[in-house]
Amino acid sequence: MAPHAAASGGTPATPAGIDKGGSAGSSDARHNGRGPVAHSAVNGRRRLKRVAIIGGGSAGIVQAQQLHHLSHAADSEVAFERTIYERRPKLGAGLWMCDQEPGECIIRWDEHGRGWPTSGPSEGKGEGEEDRRWPIGAMYEGLRTNIPCDLMSYRDYPFRPRDVSGAFPSRSEVEEYLIRFAADCEESGALGGDIRLNTAVTKLRRLRGPAHDDGQEGEGSTWQIESLDLEAGVRSVDEYDCVVIANGRCNVPSLPPIPGLWNFTSPNANAHRTNKPSRKLLHSAWYRTPHSFSSCKRVVIVGNSSSGMDVARELRGYIVRSEAEILGGGKEEWIQQVKRGEGPEVINSIEDLAKPPAMDYDPLDEHSPAWSKGIKVVPRIRRVEKDGTLLLEDETRLEDVDAIVFATGFNVSYEFVDYSEEPFGRYPLVPALPKREIVGGQEEEKALQRARCEAAQGHDAPPHTASLSPWSTPCAPGPANLDDWLLLYSPDDSLGILGLPTGVVPFVFTHAQARYIASYWAGKARKLPALSRSLAMNDPERWKSRISKDVEEGERDESGVRGNQGPMPLVFGSPSDFDYVDALLEHIDGAGHDPTAQGGEQNRASTTAGELPADAAQAERYWRETTEANLREGREEWYRVKGWRRARRKENKTLRRLTLGY
Repeated sequence: MAPHAAASGGTPATPAGIDKGGSAGSSDARHNGRGPVAHSAVNGRRRLKRVAIIGGGSAGIVQAQQLHHLSHAADSEVAFERTIYERRPKLGAGLWMCDQEPGECIIRWDEHGRGWPTSGPSEGKGEGEEDRRWPIGAMYEGLRTNIPCDLMSYRDYPFRPRDVSGAFPSRSEVEEYLIRFAADCEESGALGGDIRLNTAVTKLRRLRGPAHDDGQEGEGSTWQIESLDLEAGVRSVDEYDCVVIANGRCNVPSLPPIPGLWNFTSPNANAHRTNKPSRKLLHSAWYRTPHSFSSCKRVVIVGNSSSGMDVARELRGYIVRSEAEILGGGKEEWIQQVKRGEGPEVINSIEDLAKPPAMDYDPLDEHSPAWSKGIKVVPRIRRVEKDGTLLLEDETRLEDVDAIVFATGFNVSYEFVDYSEEPFGRYPLVPALPKREIVGGQEEEKALQRARCEAAQGHDAPPHTASLSPWSTPCAPGPANLDDWLLLYSPDDSLGILGLPTGVVPFVFTHAQARYIASYWAGKARKLPALSRSLAMNDPERWKSRISKDVEEGERDESGVRGNQGPMPLVFGSPSDFDYVDALLEHIDGAGHDPTAQGGEQNRASTTAGELPADAAQAERYWRETTEANLREGREEWYRVKGWRRARRKENKTLRRLTLGY
């Protein structure tokens, strides 16, 4: 089954899913060389636009697919030529590729005392040898999704039953799904003829700004991309009319600004640990197996979102992946070790003790399983003393901690953007982190300055390695200067960014974003309205809100740009993510409301009636029966989110606990 070509402006989809024709003007029009080309040329009756897509993972391939579909709509006046840049050796997989040997997690400290996790050489590589071509991948073998595969699938491109082991597929099953989707797209010509694998974008710059006075948004800009072929070492320069950044947001692991954190692994602190292993300090992106902590007696995990609870659960001996999926094996050995009381004490340090894990059992709930209740929950870390002791917010002191695992997410960063050049100098895509925030406040800043002064006397101070800083461009929890929909660059809407929000069903979400961008640049979608910034991203009412023209104009600067200094919040959640998708589609010609739906049919609940299942066997049967019934409802096209998806989202936690046990 190939990805579908959904209706646009009333044009029906082809049964096979993708138009088998080449790009407009035949394949000879595709630019497969490495030099600049002319832009917005007229190809027959269609204007030709060249689009660069940075990233060939789950977001990048659907963007190319949607640009192809809009090019081939019967009434299209624009033909898109697509170039996909992907650092990895294959399309589709993206962050779902398994990075089984990530190397050692090395923390580098900047001049403000903030730590930045980076990868040391992988096995077989020496220090200084060329090694990692793309950022650390957080996926490990056997990792299970936390949403069912029918819910997470692209529109009208379901997981095949024979390809998944159950409702919640493994990492490898998701990777194969994405590779199959990319292969189907490529076979049908939907990805275009210029796919550059093993190629890193090294610089994005704007040569010419937009010309909005002609009434057509997204027109008139010229973008230049410099890239490097990582295999051949060849550098190239190309020009484009539009650019989509689709390289994800899991490239720069984030550590919170904890004063003295550098003390935890300092030589002076470890010198007092006689007959004990050196302490470990790492980000959860480096976690692969519980056996890495076999010599630890006390492990602190910072954060209780999905990654943090995944690590805590396995350290407590509840492991759902198979023996073969664990690096080095030893699943049963670890489980028995924990049962004998020989596993490490697992401590979870969180921001708010009143907020239990959103996706897992609450260790503080007496009704939770024994493995969950065995996790000790404590407040966040205030500072780390010189001997490596952790001082918590409630003044508790945690001594003899052997490892800290930070499950604290990722920062947004675009290393190929030069912020010394306009428009990024005035309107950066990512805000710089304020210095005071980095060191944790005025009191800690003074202490940090004293520590630096004492360093000459042999005392511990931040091991300043700013010259080795891995991030030469800003990193922050969220972006800046995007529109209120976190989609288009406010100063120039010929630049778009896919897939930034968290707490969403990702493939469905980015699929709709890609559809809007392609439609907008093809002149088949209306400009997205300005929204009320007083409403949070996780408030469904935000996507229905509007502000007056007077208010909107008052928020623009002298250049007419309604920017946002950021960092813009990214956390959505349910039902805000699906309400966003519905609202987005309403601005696309021919999308949104399904004219064939009777009354509320398109938003009804899951087809199968009855109560939710009571055990794992019933849950599996219920999931398969409802999945088959939902598929019989027909194609989703580009109408509002189907009711079965909303129903599945609501019952997700129940199904997951019955199926996986957490």
